[in-house]
Amino acid sequence: MRAITLAVFVAVAIAVGFLVPLPELEAVRDWTAELGVVGGVGFALLYAAVTLTPAPKNVLSVAAGLAFGFGWALAAVYAGALLGAAAMSDLEGTQPVHRQSPPMRSRSTSSTSAPKRAAVLAATIPAVPPPITSRSTAEPE
Repeated sequence: MRAITLAVFVAVAIAVGFLVPLPELEAVRDWTAELGVVGGVGFALLYAAVTLTPAPKNVLSVAAGLAFGFGWALAAVYAGALLGAAAMSDLEGTQPVHRQSPPMRSRSTSSTSAPKRAAVLAATIPAVPPPITSRSTAEPE
């Protein structure tokens, strides 16, 4: 059943791509300029609804940048993402978990974890490119 649903979705997407004419970019920008703030709010609400689905949000983010320009698109996408996150939290019925801090450790347990901390730090420090490393460790002439 999933394969059939996917095949139908792909077929519809291809048909829409070929049969529906796309407007020119300037026409889209003029249309969004006519809508003004209402267009931005509407886009933010649409973005919030899309964040609740597994659809790729980056496509909408790029479309917002093309339609509204960087500043307005940033505001609309950010607001939409926040609204979507709040809606998801409300739909899940979860509340923030307030945890107590872990109990105090004695010195003996904290000293045994020091090698682990050093290994984690060593793994997270970015590597230096080889040419810089070879020059910095070279003996002065």
